[in-house]
Amino acid sequence: CTVRTPNTPSGPDSGIIGQSLSFTTGGAACSQGHAVHYRFDWGDGNRSSWGSATRSHSWDAMGQYEVMAQAHCTSTSTLSNWSSTTTVTIIELGTGPTLAPGPEAHLMLFEDDPSFNVQMEVCRPNYVFGQHTTITFTLNRAAHVYIYSTRPDGTVQQLFPNYHHAQTWYPSGTHRLPASSSFALRAGPPAGMRTWQIVALKRPLPAHLVLQGTPQMPSPTVQQPAEQWSAYLQDHIENSYAPHEIAHAFIPVNVEMTVPMGLVYITCNLADAIVYVGGMERGWTPHVEAAPAGADLEMMVSWVGHPPWERTLTVAPGHVMHMHAVLEPDPALLDPLRGTSWVLEGLMVPGASYFEAPLAGTSITLRFQDGRLGGSDGCNLYGAAYSVDGSSLHVGEDMFSTYKYCHPDEIMHQAGSYYQMLKQVRSFHISEHLWLLGEDDVPLAVFSSA
Repeated sequence: CTVRTPNTPSGPDSGIIGQSLSFTTGGAACSQGHAVHYRFDWGDGNRSSWGSATRSHSWDAMGQYEVMAQAHCTSTSTLSNWSSTTTVTIIELGTGPTLAPGPEAHLMLFEDDPSFNVQMEVCRPNYVFGQHTTITFTLNRAAHVYIYSTRPDGTVQQLFPNYHHAQTWYPSGTHRLPASSSFALRAGPPAGMRTWQIVALKRPLPAHLVLQGTPQMPSPTVQQPAEQWSAYLQDHIENSYAPHEIAHAFIPVNVEMTVPMGLVYITCNLADAIVYVGGMERGWTPHVEAAPAGADLEMMVSWVGHPPWERTLTVAPGHVMHMHAVLEPDPALLDPLRGTSWVLEGLMVPGASYFEAPLAGTSITLRFQDGRLGGSDGCNLYGAAYSVDGSSLHVGEDMFSTYKYCHPDEIMHQAGSYYQMLKQVRSFHISEHLWLLGEDDVPLAVFSSA
């Protein structure tokens, strides 16, 4: 008898000390058809008893805990392997400490060139441990982008690229990270002021200067002394790139380990619905938001094709308010691509982490109308059916194109790569650009509005 490994537990990604949180697993089966029971390892030295696939637990200390599940056959007691882990962040209501400014000695400073610049901002300057954040940056030229955090303890962390988001090349315009709900960027230890620095380059850094993340540490930390590493990286950039090929910016970010206010814990009938507070994006459901005592909190939850859920909330200090947003589909909103037209800016190079612009003198276009997509591949006209379900995009197998031959051969090869990309599309994201995404939200192509 063998028992299949259960699914990764699903449940809230954050909570407070003493709060009971429920997690669900499943997917296990006994090869002889017997019933199976489950147990959970809560990551704090405790395990549940054997039982159903949904169990609850509370934690008595702040921290990040790895929750996993195991199954066993009720007839033979055969055990499965442990599942993959899911992370839950536990925070504490209390009074935050007085924080001193963090170090700035390890920042990289470059000569400015007005012809190339980058600007960066975060959705707020102050965070509590476990809160979600987003980074927004604007480029006046296409570039390869790297973002680092110089932390209060003097260490340097490479925020982007990371294990979940290997992309470095971005077209000109405004971009947001994380760009999708496939992973979250959350404030973590150590407490205090840190400085986030963005470096934009016309060419990618060599592989040995780009740290590789892991599932356990998606955004890797530099192992050598921060001052030594920053000086080495700065020296390489200054010796390998002209001033007009470098742009940089930095911004201070403060993280407190405790919450000096109340909390709103918001869930939704749709997984990963986008949460806005005061008009700014803060993360995805389920979401924990720290609320200043007595202040009005303008909250909105939205998802593609659904009218938004909006509330004004007031939370008492030390109180946790639970809210559940229900979003109902509106057929008129279900296809945000309908009637839009786009021009290709770059195709992701297979096996690489950067985009390649179309050949000089060619223009690849894409338009959507009434369930059909089409345009020019730089030589021929093409078309196909398409359908949208939320952020998912399916391109039909009925794709056709005209049969003109264009010189040089590279134009035809480019068209072939473009069609191959369309076959791999699984979803999309619209900001100022249209991003076509493949499996696991891997970027395949980026378009600008026509």
